[in-house]
Amino acid sequence: MKPRFLRNSEGQREWAIIPYDDYVALTKKAKLCVRNYHPDENYEHPIPLKVFHSISDGDHPIRAWRKYRGMTQKQVAEAIGVTKVYVSQIECGVRSGQMSIIAKIADVLGVTLDDLKYTGEE
Repeated sequence: MKPRFLRNSEGQREWAIIPYDDYVALTKKAKLCVRNYHPDENYEHPIPLKVFHSISDGDHPIRAWRKYRGMTQKQVAEAIGVTKVYVSQIECGVRSGQMSIIAKIADVLGVTLDDLKYTGEE
């Protein structure tokens, strides 16, 4: 995504213009975050800002959470009994991955299956 900025009379950025397809993708991701938000004082925000930004920038949620947890693809793969290539293919969207594998990845990363829903094009 490459935004174009419009500046105000002081030269400060005031508006960002992005391609329509990027706008649609961002609104889908925003809806996902709003759907997961629970305004309860005892409820911790479900998605750390670093993960949110990573996903907003186009990373697959598995990659975003894996990086946030400080894990490599190899570590995740070994923990769930698959190859590093398999994890890489899921993160790159080459394959969607079996639900049982995605559930194992969620468990290893300490997140729910909902946290790993990917709204991008695969």
